[in-house]
Amino acid sequence: MISPEERDKITASGEDCKNVSKKPAPGYIPEGYVSTPGGVPRMGAHWIDPKAPEFNGQPFNETLIYGFYGGKMVFVEPMVTIDLLKTKPEITKELKLPKCYPTTAYYPTNYFIGYNDTSKEYTVALGDLTFR
Repeated sequence: MISPEERDKITASGEDCKNVSKKPAPGYIPEGYVSTPGGVPRMGAHWIDPKAPEFNGQPFNETLIYGFYGGKMVFVEPMVTIDLLKTKPEITKELKLPKCYPTTAYYPTNYFIGYNDTSKEYTVALGDLTFR
């Protein structure tokens, strides 16, 4: 949701930690999501769902992360393990959605993970984009 030049400025270290740790207004955070400690260069803060299986004694296979920097949403990211991809899955999951968005645009309401036997390609995609 930001330009490559803006991403390059995110160092997640030193003085930039203030921008990484700036908490978004509550409506911009999906219900139940919490920030992880620290930040990631070129990304910012990762916000996760602590009710996700990987935080409740189950193996990590896939999850959805929201990213914030300077208190503003800058990315939405499905994360998937190689082990899950090797199973050639066909998964569609609805996203926990925030009430507010940083700008008027199309935003995903789900994500898809799949494998195409014909093309031998994996797809990890945000889907059902809705104008908000």
